[in-house]
Amino acid sequence: MTVARRLVRKQLMPLLAAAHCCLLAGCGSSTPFKLLPVNGKVTYDDGSLVKAESLRVEFNPATVATGPVTTPGGTTQVNVADGTFAAVTTRRTGDGLAPGRYKVVVVPFKKGPKGGPTPTTAVPAKYQKETTTPLEIDVSEANQFIEIKVSKK
Repeated sequence: MTVARRLVRKQLMPLLAAAHCCLLAGCGSSTPFKLLPVNGKVTYDDGSLVKAESLRVEFNPATVATGPVTTPGGTTQVNVADGTFAAVTTRRTGDGLAPGRYKVVVVPFKKGPKGGPTPTTAVPAKYQKETTTPLEIDVSEANQFIEIKVSKK
């Protein structure tokens, strides 16, 4: 191998390795989905607030993936004092949701015996799992208001 080839190989190999790592790790902030910020409110059917120390809402894609890229879901914490949420997170805090249909999961928590959060029955069990929740919403525009109502029993 000539000196010139060794020099080129020595300089190019680290660059090629770095580029390969970026491709594998997903360097950059681009996503194949347009994310729309959304906000909303969670209450019981009668309009009263859910009685919980904390409340998490999960948005799970309702459609089955048909290609190599799957629509991501998102999560948010609810302000239990007024039932509102604003910062739905898919990849980065508050970035929103991709347009589409979602199954909505609502999980209430209380402080457990060791101080950590423990799920409660403040929301019926059917709303707490993706496979049983009857709640579905369509996201179609930025700053869309999503009203989520759950039954007390």
